[in-house]
Amino acid sequence: MPSLEYKIIAQRIEEFIRKQVSDAGVDGAIFGLSGGIDSAVTAYLCSRALGSNRCLALIMPNSAFTPSSETADGIFVAESIPIQHKIIQIDPISEAVTRDDTLESTFDKNHTLMQYAIGNMNARLRAVLLYYEAQKRNYLVVGTDDRSEHMIGYFTKYGDGACDILPIAGLYKTEIWELAKFLGVPSQIVDKEPSPHLWPEHAASDELGLDYAKIDSILQHIRDDAFVISSKLGINQDKVERILDLHASSEHKRRLPPMAYLHQESNDIIPTMHKPPNPVKISQSWGYLERFALNETPIVKLIHIRPDASLPLQLHNKHSKFWRVISGSATAVVDDKTVKLHPGDDLFVPPGSVHRLTGDKEAGVQILEIMIVDFSEDDVVRLDDG
Repeated sequence: MPSLEYKIIAQRIEEFIRKQVSDAGVDGAIFGLSGGIDSAVTAYLCSRALGSNRCLALIMPNSAFTPSSETADGIFVAESIPIQHKIIQIDPISEAVTRDDTLESTFDKNHTLMQYAIGNMNARLRAVLLYYEAQKRNYLVVGTDDRSEHMIGYFTKYGDGACDILPIAGLYKTEIWELAKFLGVPSQIVDKEPSPHLWPEHAASDELGLDYAKIDSILQHIRDDAFVISSKLGINQDKVERILDLHASSEHKRRLPPMAYLHQESNDIIPTMHKPPNPVKISQSWGYLERFALNETPIVKLIHIRPDASLPLQLHNKHSKFWRVISGSATAVVDDKTVKLHPGDDLFVPPGSVHRLTGDKEAGVQILEIMIVDFSEDDVVRLDDG
């Protein structure tokens, strides 16, 4: 993992929190405080950003599977900062929902559907309470997911994944531990094993099959296939595939639900299932681009290049590109190779490649571009080509 300047990172996250609260026109921030590392770091950052009197931590144990030590750790963190906190036992609500269910096999070692259903229900009950308390106070709900959990979907959809902002979702779990040390989070919180505590003796490493140091290393190489990652890192290929599968299968958790768009055409209502969202139009010297999405993993653009105009000669060290020609034609230069592209043609530009794209002299070109993983404008090196 690359070394990071945690003082600067903390400042940027605090600025982010202040701006989000200000832009939303709310009075403060509320978050769940479990006693784990992610919620503790979130609590410290919110307090530093807004002041203790504008933060509220909800501690929401279920005595059936939340260890008393975990609740005590949550209280300890809140009192150490210090910030306001409120304890709400969710046992009665959970029991009211499951009263008529057969629970004999719920907490067996086979992780049955019933076990997951109850565990995720409790996470969603906590989200309900957070939004209830937030609305009473005109507060913003702050999520506590880190980047590792976000990328592999290790959170409950509409449970701990339900929030207004995600201030630490740009940092891997191993980076969260380092940030915690910088912030002064107590060592008893930093040093303990991560666990969602959705059922008795629930440990993250047992469920995922790897510790977070290995998971983060895999996620850092997510553009590679499992065999390459396994060879690079010396991690069993089956375990690598498990993490890659978790990332792929949890994509739905990181997106809004699909919508059936309807539009009027010849007096009929036509369902358009794959209509893209309204793009953001960004003007450039060579034409303009339409940004359709800016997500954690890809950035998707529709690039319009004027006749005989070119994208700047450039390279990217940290991300790759996929191009598909929509209309028109273009000449692509990638390192020492020149390729003529026509509608429907695809081209992959790997990291570190010097590349340029020139539109057709008569009609220019429209290119669908997908940039993959960790894009930053700082990574774009525009080259002097005379």
